[in-house]
Amino acid sequence: MCDAMKNGQKPSKKLAQFALSQILEATEEPVFICDAKKRLVFANYALASRLRGGGRAVGKTVASSFPKQAAKIVGEAINDAMRKGKSRTAHATDWSAAGGSPMWVSFSVKKIPGNHSVLGIGHDETPSRILLFQLYKKIEHLEQFRKLAVGREMRMMELKQENEALRRSIDEGA
Repeated sequence: MCDAMKNGQKPSKKLAQFALSQILEATEEPVFICDAKKRLVFANYALASRLRGGGRAVGKTVASSFPKQAAKIVGEAINDAMRKGKSRTAHATDWSAAGGSPMWVSFSVKKIPGNHSVLGIGHDETPSRILLFQLYKKIEHLEQFRKLAVGREMRMMELKQENEALRRSIDEGA
């Protein structure tokens, strides 16, 4: 805790803004602030590294900076947040990084009180999506195995019935 806070004093506005900007920049989650016209005012490194134009995306619109599908979904969330003043979650799936690797991000978008701007804080859902994909693949593999095993058992029952029918016909003919 800083000395000013120990003495019951509030930190200066400049100090608070500096601290907040450092926190936003250091976080590993993508964060942005944009104005009412959906122009990026701030994009931390975690987001800027995924945007078209990288660090030069600040000042450009969400539509021209974000991947196409993400721009549409996040743009709708920004509109809702600006109109209703409530937080809105935007699930932007299959967000490809500059290097082409897939990434799934959801953004919580909230209007900044007393301002015509919104704050968007993202959450990278990629690890859980990858695990889910792997789980689906394993389920698919198990389903194929089940079909094979059940099919084999059914064929064994048919052959057993055929065998019994042949024995009966041999016994009757003898």
